[in-house]
Amino acid sequence: MNKPNSFFEVNRFPGLWLVVALAFFVAVETVTAATKVYYSFAHQNGGVACLNFTDGKVTSHEIVLEDLPFVEKIRVSTQGLIATSREVPEVKIVSSERPYTPIASHSLGGSTNDVQVSGDRAVIAADKGHFYLFDLESGKILREWNARDGLVPSGHKGEEAIVVPEKGLILVSFQKDSGRGKHQGSRLVGLGVADLSPRFDLQFPREMPEMHISESQKEQGPNPEKIFLARKSNTLAVTLDLYGAVAFASLDEALEGRWNNLIYVSSAKDGSFGTAFPDRGLLFELGNKEYLLVSNASEEGGMVIFDVASRTMIQAIETETGAEQPIYLPANNKIVTVLSGKTKSRTNSGLEKDNSPGSDLLVLDVEPLSRGEEAGLTRIPMGSPLTGIASLDPTQSLLLLATESKKLLVYDHSAQKVLSSIDAMGAVNRIEVLETK
Repeated sequence: MNKPNSFFEVNRFPGLWLVVALAFFVAVETVTAATKVYYSFAHQNGGVACLNFTDGKVTSHEIVLEDLPFVEKIRVSTQGLIATSREVPEVKIVSSERPYTPIASHSLGGSTNDVQVSGDRAVIAADKGHFYLFDLESGKILREWNARDGLVPSGHKGEEAIVVPEKGLILVSFQKDSGRGKHQGSRLVGLGVADLSPRFDLQFPREMPEMHISESQKEQGPNPEKIFLARKSNTLAVTLDLYGAVAFASLDEALEGRWNNLIYVSSAKDGSFGTAFPDRGLLFELGNKEYLLVSNASEEGGMVIFDVASRTMIQAIETETGAEQPIYLPANNKIVTVLSGKTKSRTNSGLEKDNSPGSDLLVLDVEPLSRGEEAGLTRIPMGSPLTGIASLDPTQSLLLLATESKKLLVYDHSAQKVLSSIDAMGAVNRIEVLETK
Protein backbone atom coordinates (compact mmCIF):
# COMPACT_ATOMS: atom_id res chain seq x y z
CA MET A 1 0.00 0.00 0.00
CA ASN A 2 1.42 3.38 -0.98
CA LYS A 3 -0.28 4.53 1.00
CA PRO A 4 8.45 31.07 20.41
CA ASN A 5 5.56 33.22 20.67
CA SER A 6 2.55 33.48 22.96
CA PHE A 7 0.46 31.26 20.78
CA PHE A 8 0.99 27.53 20.26
CA GLU A 9 4.70 26.94 20.00
CA VAL A 10 5.36 23.34 19.23
CA ASN A 11 7.32 21.12 21.57
CA ARG A 12 5.15 18.05 21.79
CA PHE A 13 4.77 15.44 24.53
CA PRO A 14 2.72 12.58 22.91
CA GLY A 15 -0.01 10.77 25.15
CA LEU A 16 -2.07 14.02 25.42
CA TRP A 17 -4.98 15.08 23.10
CA LEU A 18 -3.69 18.49 21.98
CA VAL A 19 0.00 18.89 22.73
CA VAL A 20 1.70 22.23 22.43
CA ALA A 21 4.91 23.97 23.29
CA LEU A 22 4.18 24.56 26.94
CA ALA A 23 5.06 21.07 28.20
CA PHE A 24 3.32 20.19 31.39
CA PHE A 25 5.70 17.47 32.48
CA VAL A 26 8.55 20.00 32.51
CA ALA A 27 12.12 19.67 33.70
CA VAL A 28 13.07 21.82 36.66
CA GLU A 29 16.44 23.43 35.91
CA THR A 30 17.72 23.20 39.48
CA VAL A 31 16.46 21.48 42.58
CA THR A 32 15.89 24.90 44.17
CA ALA A 33 13.41 25.94 41.48
CA ALA A 34 9.79 26.07 42.57
CA THR A 35 7.19 23.86 40.96
CA LYS A 36 3.42 24.16 41.00
CA VAL A 37 1.46 20.94 40.55
CA TYR A 38 -2.24 21.00 39.71
CA TYR A 39 -4.35 17.87 39.91
CA SER A 40 -8.01 17.11 39.39
CA PHE A 41 -9.97 14.98 41.82
CA ALA A 42 -12.91 13.40 40.07
CA HIS A 43 -16.19 12.71 41.81
CA GLN A 44 -19.64 14.28 42.02
CA ASN A 45 -18.27 17.38 43.74
CA GLY A 46 -14.99 17.33 41.89
CA GLY A 47 -12.47 20.08 41.51
CA VAL A 48 -8.83 21.01 41.07
CA ALA A 49 -6.16 21.47 43.73
CA CYS A 50 -2.66 23.00 43.63
CA LEU A 51 0.52 21.84 45.36
CA ASN A 52 3.49 24.22 45.59
CA PHE A 53 6.90 22.54 45.83
CA THR A 54 10.29 23.96 46.77
CA ASP A 55 13.30 21.64 46.98
CA GLY A 56 10.89 18.73 46.58
CA LYS A 57 8.92 19.72 49.68
CA VAL A 58 5.30 20.89 49.76
CA THR A 59 4.92 24.50 50.87
CA SER A 60 1.17 24.80 50.23
CA HIS A 61 -1.79 22.64 49.24
CA GLU A 62 -5.11 24.30 48.41
CA ILE A 63 -8.26 24.15 46.32
CA VAL A 64 -8.12 26.04 43.01
CA LEU A 65 -11.53 25.17 41.59
CA GLU A 66 -14.49 23.22 42.94
CA ASP A 67 -18.05 22.22 42.11
CA LEU A 68 -17.26 20.88 38.67
CA PRO A 69 -18.56 17.29 38.67
CA PHE A 70 -16.26 14.53 37.47
CA VAL A 71 -13.40 16.79 36.38
CA GLU A 72 -11.75 15.14 33.38
CA LYS A 73 -9.06 17.26 31.70
CA ILE A 74 -7.12 20.18 33.13
CA ARG A 75 -4.53 22.36 31.41
CA VAL A 76 -2.63 25.32 32.82
CA SER A 77 -0.31 28.18 31.89
CA THR A 78 0.76 31.29 33.78
CA GLN A 79 -2.23 33.03 32.16
CA GLY A 80 -4.86 30.67 33.52
CA LEU A 81 -6.20 27.19 34.20
CA ILE A 82 -9.00 25.52 32.28
CA ALA A 83 -10.92 22.43 33.40
CA THR A 84 -13.56 20.24 31.77
CA SER A 85 -15.93 17.51 32.93
CA ARG A 86 -16.43 14.04 31.48
CA GLU A 87 -20.12 14.08 32.41
CA VAL A 88 -21.40 17.58 31.58
CA PRO A 89 -20.71 19.97 28.65
CA GLU A 90 -19.18 22.58 30.94
CA VAL A 91 -15.79 24.27 31.05
CA LYS A 92 -14.42 26.49 33.82
CA ILE A 93 -11.50 28.93 33.66
CA VAL A 94 -9.73 30.33 36.73
CA SER A 95 -6.51 32.23 37.33
CA SER A 96 -3.54 29.92 37.93
CA GLU A 97 -2.16 32.06 40.76
CA ARG A 98 -3.57 33.02 44.14
CA PRO A 99 -6.31 33.87 44.86
CA TYR A 100 -7.41 31.60 41.95
CA THR A 101 -10.12 34.00 40.86
CA PRO A 102 -12.91 32.57 38.66
CA ILE A 103 -12.64 33.98 35.14
CA ALA A 104 -15.41 32.29 33.14
CA SER A 105 -17.74 29.33 32.90
CA HIS A 106 -19.24 28.10 29.62
CA SER A 107 -21.72 25.45 28.57
CA LEU A 108 -20.56 23.98 25.27
CA GLY A 109 -22.26 22.14 22.43
CA GLY A 110 -21.24 18.75 23.76
CA SER A 111 -19.18 17.04 26.44
CA THR A 112 -15.52 17.90 26.01
CA ASN A 113 -12.99 15.35 24.81
CA ASP A 114 -9.77 17.19 25.54
CA VAL A 115 -8.22 20.60 26.02
CA GLN A 116 -4.76 22.10 25.71
CA VAL A 117 -3.24 25.51 26.42
CA SER A 118 -0.26 27.63 25.49
CA GLY A 119 0.24 31.06 26.93
CA ASP A 120 -3.06 32.90 26.90
CA ARG A 121 -4.86 30.58 24.45
CA ALA A 122 -6.70 27.28 24.82
CA VAL A 123 -8.38 24.94 22.36
CA ILE A 124 -11.11 22.47 23.23
CA ALA A 125 -12.49 19.64 21.12
CA ALA A 126 -15.97 18.58 22.14
CA ASP A 127 -18.62 16.09 21.14
CA LYS A 128 -20.82 16.65 18.11
CA GLY A 129 -17.86 17.95 16.11
CA HIS A 130 -17.36 21.18 18.05
CA PHE A 131 -14.03 23.00 18.40
CA TYR A 132 -13.48 26.14 20.52
CA LEU A 133 -10.63 28.65 20.76
CA PHE A 134 -10.45 30.51 24.10
CA ASP A 135 -8.65 33.55 25.47
CA LEU A 136 -7.64 32.45 28.98
CA GLU A 137 -7.19 35.94 30.41
CA SER A 138 -10.67 37.13 29.47
CA GLY A 139 -12.34 33.72 29.39
CA LYS A 140 -13.97 34.57 26.07
CA ILE A 141 -14.55 32.16 23.21
CA LEU A 142 -12.66 33.64 20.26
CA ARG A 143 -13.69 31.18 17.57
CA GLU A 144 -15.96 28.16 17.06
CA TRP A 145 -15.83 25.56 14.29
CA ASN A 146 -17.87 22.43 13.72
CA ALA A 147 -16.54 19.37 11.87
CA ARG A 148 -20.03 18.20 10.99
CA ASP A 149 -20.60 21.30 8.87
CA GLY A 150 -16.98 22.01 7.91
CA LEU A 151 -15.89 18.65 6.47
CA VAL A 152 -17.15 16.48 3.59
CA PRO A 153 -18.02 13.78 4.49
CA SER A 154 -19.00 15.28 7.83
CA GLY A 155 -16.58 14.72 10.72
CA HIS A 156 -17.48 13.04 13.99
CA LYS A 157 -15.25 14.59 16.68
CA GLY A 158 -11.59 15.37 17.35
CA GLU A 159 -9.56 12.94 19.44
CA GLU A 160 -6.00 14.30 19.76
CA ALA A 161 -4.13 17.18 18.16
CA ILE A 162 -0.73 18.77 18.02
CA VAL A 163 0.46 22.14 16.77
CA VAL A 164 2.95 22.66 13.93
CA PRO A 165 3.89 26.37 14.11
CA GLU A 166 6.00 26.47 10.95
CA LYS A 167 2.90 25.45 9.03
CA GLY A 168 0.42 27.39 11.17
CA LEU A 169 -1.46 24.12 11.66
CA ILE A 170 -3.23 22.10 14.30
CA LEU A 171 -3.20 18.40 13.35
CA VAL A 172 -6.26 16.60 14.70
CA SER A 173 -6.97 12.89 14.70
CA PHE A 174 -10.62 11.89 14.31
CA GLN A 175 -10.91 8.41 15.74
CA LYS A 176 -14.30 6.67 15.55
CA ASP A 177 -17.34 7.18 13.35
CA SER A 178 -20.55 8.35 15.02
CA GLY A 179 -22.99 5.88 16.51
CA ARG A 180 -25.00 5.58 13.29
CA GLY A 181 -22.04 6.00 10.99
CA LYS A 182 -23.26 9.31 9.55
CA HIS A 183 -20.31 11.41 10.78
CA GLN A 184 -16.94 9.92 10.04
CA GLY A 185 -13.67 9.48 11.88
CA SER A 186 -10.54 7.66 10.63
CA ARG A 187 -9.03 10.88 9.31
CA LEU A 188 -6.31 13.42 10.06
CA VAL A 189 -7.47 17.02 9.70
CA GLY A 190 -5.31 20.14 9.45
CA LEU A 191 -6.84 23.28 10.99
CA GLY A 192 -5.47 26.82 10.86
CA VAL A 193 -3.95 27.64 14.22
CA ALA A 194 -5.35 31.18 14.34
CA ASP A 195 -8.94 30.65 13.26
CA LEU A 196 -9.59 26.86 13.19
CA SER A 197 -10.22 27.00 9.44
CA PRO A 198 -9.83 23.60 7.70
CA ARG A 199 -6.71 23.29 5.53
CA PHE A 200 -6.86 19.60 4.56
CA ASP A 201 -8.60 16.33 5.36
CA LEU A 202 -6.55 13.13 5.09
CA GLN A 203 -8.65 9.96 5.11
CA PHE A 204 -7.02 6.80 6.48
CA PRO A 205 -7.56 3.80 4.16
CA ARG A 206 -10.07 1.35 5.62
CA GLU A 207 -8.44 -1.62 3.98
CA MET A 208 -8.84 -4.21 6.73
CA PRO A 209 -12.63 -4.76 6.89
CA GLU A 210 -12.03 -8.05 8.67
CA MET A 211 -10.84 -5.94 11.63
CA HIS A 212 -14.09 -3.93 11.74
CA ILE A 213 -16.83 -4.80 14.22
CA SER A 214 -19.90 -5.38 12.06
CA GLU A 215 -22.47 -4.67 14.79
CA SER A 216 -20.93 -1.31 15.72
CA GLN A 217 -21.08 1.61 13.31
CA LYS A 218 -18.40 3.34 15.37
CA GLU A 219 -15.79 0.67 14.76
CA GLN A 220 -15.52 0.72 10.98
CA GLY A 221 -11.98 1.92 10.33
CA PRO A 222 -8.44 1.94 11.62
CA ASN A 223 -9.44 4.51 14.27
CA PRO A 224 -6.38 6.81 14.55
CA GLU A 225 -5.57 8.31 17.92
CA LYS A 226 -2.08 9.37 19.07
CA ILE A 227 0.04 11.55 16.74
CA PHE A 228 3.85 11.75 16.67
CA LEU A 229 6.07 13.96 14.48
CA ALA A 230 9.53 12.44 13.95
CA ARG A 231 11.35 15.25 12.17
CA LYS A 232 14.81 13.70 11.89
CA SER A 233 13.46 10.78 9.89
CA ASN A 234 10.72 12.84 8.18
CA THR A 235 8.10 10.46 9.55
CA LEU A 236 4.54 10.88 10.76
CA ALA A 237 3.42 8.12 13.14
CA VAL A 238 -0.18 7.64 14.27
CA THR A 239 -1.53 4.87 16.48
CA LEU A 240 -4.50 2.93 15.05
CA ASP A 241 -6.70 1.68 17.87
CA LEU A 242 -8.99 -0.81 16.13
CA TYR A 243 -6.38 -2.11 13.68
CA GLY A 244 -3.92 -2.61 16.55
CA ALA A 245 -1.18 -0.91 14.59
CA VAL A 246 0.87 2.21 13.95
CA ALA A 247 0.54 4.12 10.68
CA PHE A 248 3.79 5.51 9.29
CA ALA A 249 3.93 8.07 6.46
CA SER A 250 6.19 10.79 5.06
CA LEU A 251 5.88 13.80 7.34
CA ASP A 252 6.53 16.62 4.88
CA GLU A 253 3.82 15.42 2.50
CA ALA A 254 1.33 14.81 5.30
CA LEU A 255 1.77 18.39 6.51
CA GLU A 256 0.88 19.51 2.99
CA GLY A 257 -2.28 17.40 3.05
CA ARG A 258 -1.33 14.29 1.09
CA TRP A 259 -0.24 10.75 1.86
CA ASN A 260 3.10 9.38 0.70
CA ASN A 261 4.69 6.06 1.70
CA LEU A 262 1.83 5.23 4.07
CA ILE A 263 1.99 1.80 5.71
CA TYR A 264 0.34 0.09 8.68
CA VAL A 265 2.60 -1.88 11.06
CA SER A 266 1.18 -4.09 13.81
CA SER A 267 1.97 -3.08 17.40
CA ALA A 268 1.15 -6.55 18.75
CA LYS A 269 3.99 -8.63 20.12
CA ASP A 270 3.15 -11.43 17.68
CA GLY A 271 2.66 -9.13 14.68
CA SER A 272 -1.09 -9.73 14.37
CA PHE A 273 -3.54 -6.98 13.48
CA GLY A 274 -6.63 -5.99 15.45
CA THR A 275 -5.44 -7.34 18.79
CA ALA A 276 -3.09 -4.83 20.45
CA PHE A 277 -5.10 -1.57 20.91
CA PRO A 278 -2.10 0.85 21.18
CA ASP A 279 -3.15 3.41 23.77
CA ARG A 280 -0.14 5.43 24.99
CA GLY A 281 3.16 6.32 23.39
CA LEU A 282 6.40 8.26 23.61
CA LEU A 283 8.66 9.49 20.81
CA PHE A 284 12.23 9.85 22.03
CA GLU A 285 15.72 10.32 20.62
CA LEU A 286 18.83 8.41 21.58
CA GLY A 287 22.05 9.23 19.80
CA ASN A 288 21.06 10.17 16.26
CA LYS A 289 18.05 7.87 16.09
CA GLU A 290 14.34 8.27 16.82
CA TYR A 291 12.38 5.60 18.64
CA LEU A 292 8.69 5.18 19.38
CA LEU A 293 7.60 3.39 22.56
CA VAL A 294 3.99 2.19 22.42
CA SER A 295 1.93 0.75 25.28
CA ASN A 296 -0.81 -1.69 24.27
CA ALA A 297 -4.16 -1.92 26.08
CA SER A 298 -4.96 -5.46 24.94
CA GLU A 299 -5.43 -8.26 27.43
CA GLU A 300 -1.99 -9.54 26.37
CA GLY A 301 -0.52 -6.17 27.34
CA GLY A 302 3.06 -5.34 26.62
CA MET A 303 5.04 -2.38 25.37
CA VAL A 304 6.85 -2.34 22.04
CA ILE A 305 9.66 -0.21 20.63
CA PHE A 306 9.84 0.87 16.99
CA ASP A 307 12.85 2.13 15.08
CA VAL A 308 11.07 5.04 13.41
CA ALA A 309 13.34 5.47 10.38
CA SER A 310 13.07 1.80 9.38
CA ARG A 311 9.41 1.54 10.53
CA THR A 312 10.10 -1.75 12.25
CA MET A 313 9.41 -3.12 15.71
CA ILE A 314 12.76 -3.85 17.33
CA GLN A 315 11.65 -5.05 20.77
CA ALA A 316 8.59 -6.39 22.57
CA ILE A 317 8.60 -5.93 26.35
CA GLU A 318 6.57 -8.16 28.63
CA THR A 319 4.34 -6.09 30.93
CA GLU A 320 0.76 -6.13 32.09
CA THR A 321 -1.78 -4.19 30.08
CA GLY A 322 -2.39 -0.47 30.19
CA ALA A 323 0.85 1.36 31.00
CA GLU A 324 0.25 5.08 31.54
CA GLN A 325 1.85 7.87 29.53
CA PRO A 326 5.62 7.17 29.64
CA ILE A 327 8.01 9.87 30.86
CA TYR A 328 11.57 10.17 29.52
CA LEU A 329 14.35 11.02 31.97
CA PRO A 330 17.15 12.11 29.62
CA ALA A 331 19.78 12.50 32.33
CA ASN A 332 20.16 8.72 32.57
CA ASN A 333 18.29 7.50 29.47
CA LYS A 334 15.47 5.97 31.50
CA ILE A 335 11.74 5.88 30.77
CA VAL A 336 9.33 5.56 33.69
CA THR A 337 5.64 4.73 33.79
CA VAL A 338 2.97 3.06 35.92
CA LEU A 339 0.30 0.50 35.12
CA SER A 340 -3.11 2.13 35.35
CA GLY A 341 -4.36 -1.17 33.93
CA LYS A 342 -6.60 0.10 31.15
CA THR A 343 -7.71 -2.96 29.20
CA LYS A 344 -9.66 -3.19 25.95
CA SER A 345 -11.27 -6.28 24.45
CA ARG A 346 -13.46 -7.00 21.43
CA THR A 347 -17.12 -7.91 21.66
CA ASN A 348 -19.71 -8.33 18.93
CA SER A 349 -21.01 -4.83 19.59
CA GLY A 350 -17.78 -2.91 20.13
CA LEU A 351 -14.80 -2.53 22.43
CA GLU A 352 -15.15 -3.05 26.16
CA LYS A 353 -12.87 -1.29 28.66
CA ASP A 354 -11.74 -2.17 32.16
CA ASN A 355 -9.15 -0.88 34.63
CA SER A 356 -7.03 -2.74 37.16
CA PRO A 357 -4.06 -0.64 38.36
CA GLY A 358 -0.73 -2.24 39.20
CA SER A 359 1.53 -1.41 42.14
CA ASP A 360 4.89 -1.28 40.38
CA LEU A 361 6.83 1.67 39.03
CA LEU A 362 8.24 0.49 35.69
CA VAL A 363 11.72 1.74 34.79
CA LEU A 364 12.93 1.10 31.26
CA ASP A 365 16.65 1.52 30.61
CA VAL A 366 16.86 2.46 26.92
CA GLU A 367 20.59 3.25 26.81
CA PRO A 368 21.40 -0.25 25.43
CA LEU A 369 19.46 0.67 22.27
CA SER A 370 22.37 2.93 21.28
CA ARG A 371 24.57 -0.20 21.14
CA GLY A 372 22.08 -2.25 19.17
CA GLU A 373 21.01 -4.13 22.29
CA GLU A 374 17.60 -4.45 23.94
CA ALA A 375 16.24 -2.07 26.58
CA GLY A 376 16.06 -3.47 30.11
CA LEU A 377 13.01 -3.36 32.40
CA THR A 378 13.11 -2.97 36.18
CA ARG A 379 10.08 -3.06 38.48
CA ILE A 380 9.99 -1.11 41.73
CA PRO A 381 7.13 -2.21 44.04
CA MET A 382 5.39 0.77 45.62
CA GLY A 383 2.99 -1.10 47.91
CA SER A 384 -0.20 0.46 46.55
CA PRO A 385 -1.92 0.49 43.14
CA LEU A 386 -0.66 3.47 41.10
CA THR A 387 -2.99 5.49 38.89
CA GLY A 388 -0.85 8.36 37.62
CA ILE A 389 2.66 9.71 37.20
CA ALA A 390 4.27 13.08 36.54
CA SER A 391 7.83 14.37 36.39
CA LEU A 392 8.75 17.09 38.85
CA ASP A 393 12.43 17.19 37.97
CA PRO A 394 13.72 14.83 35.25
CA THR A 395 17.33 15.93 35.79
CA GLN A 396 17.15 14.88 39.44
CA SER A 397 14.69 12.02 38.83
CA LEU A 398 12.01 13.48 41.09
CA LEU A 399 8.59 11.96 40.35
CA LEU A 400 5.05 12.44 41.61
CA LEU A 401 2.99 9.24 41.81
CA ALA A 402 -0.78 9.08 42.37
CA THR A 403 -2.14 6.06 44.23
CA GLU A 404 -5.53 4.42 44.25
CA SER A 405 -5.70 5.16 47.98
CA LYS A 406 -5.89 8.91 47.29
CA LYS A 407 -2.25 9.62 48.12
CA LEU A 408 0.39 11.55 46.17
CA LEU A 409 3.91 10.23 46.61
CA VAL A 410 7.04 12.30 45.99
CA TYR A 411 9.55 9.71 44.82
CA ASP A 412 13.27 10.15 44.22
CA HIS A 413 14.14 7.68 41.49
CA SER A 414 17.90 8.14 41.91
CA ALA A 415 17.73 7.31 45.62
CA GLN A 416 14.86 4.85 45.06
CA LYS A 417 12.86 6.12 48.02
CA VAL A 418 9.63 7.96 48.80
CA LEU A 419 10.44 11.41 50.13
CA SER A 420 6.92 12.29 51.26
CA SER A 421 3.29 11.20 51.13
CA ILE A 422 0.49 13.73 50.65
CA ASP A 423 -3.22 13.22 51.26
CA ALA A 424 -5.01 14.23 48.04
CA MET A 425 -8.33 16.06 48.06
CA GLY A 426 -9.92 13.03 46.41
CA ALA A 427 -9.22 10.33 43.85
CA VAL A 428 -6.60 11.86 41.55
CA ASN A 429 -7.50 11.92 37.88
CA ARG A 430 -5.11 14.23 35.98
CA ILE A 431 -1.84 15.89 36.97
CA GLU A 432 -0.30 18.96 35.35
CA VAL A 433 3.05 20.46 36.33
CA LEU A 434 4.05 24.08 35.85
CA GLU A 435 7.55 25.34 36.60
CA THR A 436 7.88 28.70 38.36
CA LYS A 437 11.08 30.65 38.96
